Amino acid sequence: MFQNFSQEEIHRIISNPFHCLSKIDEFFVKEHQPSIDEKQCINRNARLVGQIGTKKWLGLLLKNLKNEAMSEETYINIMNFNI
Repeated sequence: MFQNFSQEEIHRIISNPFHCLSKIDEFFVKEHQPSIDEKQCINRNARLVGQIGTKKWLGLLLKNLKNEAMSEETYINIMNFNI
């Protein structure tokens, strides 16, 4: 079934939370000014995964996408945290 896909394409398919969520909260699809760049985001989250583990981090990601972790009123600039 997957023989027509490259390894990278398979990784992108498997890592896409679209497959387990029926809806992503509209807060996350609004255009906004990012508080950090993508490289910083990847580095900070890689450190966090090392601290809390992959399963917990993925659970937090899904909660965030469903907006169950924070509300817009409690959104905090990620630059304020050192992990």
